[in-house]
Amino acid sequence: MNNEIKELYDTFTDEYLTISKKYLQINDSDIEATLMNHSAIYAYFAALLSYSKKVRDEVSIKLDKDESDVMAAQRLKLESAGTKATQGALNSYVLSVPELVYTRQKLVDADSKYTLAKSFINALDHQKDCLVQISANKRAEAKLFSTN
Repeated sequence: MNNEIKELYDTFTDEYLTISKKYLQINDSDIEATLMNHSAIYAYFAALLSYSKKVRDEVSIKLDKDESDVMAAQRLKLESAGTKATQGALNSYVLSVPELVYTRQKLVDADSKYTLAKSFINALDHQKDCLVQISANKRAEAKLFSTN
């Protein structure tokens, strides 16, 4: 993924409102230009959505692997000390390991960014529908006045 998308990903949460105002506001005098640029804007933010999903999935995979590794090590430690390692005890243990807590927080953050990017794409879909309707209304209005 290119650096521009990575930079957007890093700042998207903090800049969401500014970006929304910039790209989602419909200016009545600029309907045609907004329609013409819509595909490029959509593609740009679809790349952000794709990157957000990739980051989220990678953190999720890392968390699963790290939890499994920590659980296996803890099971060996308990069994070598003569203690039965129950699944419940192992599950509780992995919830308290600081590195795993940190990775879980990274997953929450990545999931939040993914959800925000997804909502932006939904807003662009809604904007497209509005633009098409406004454009159709303007054409009908122009036709109405040109026949009178």
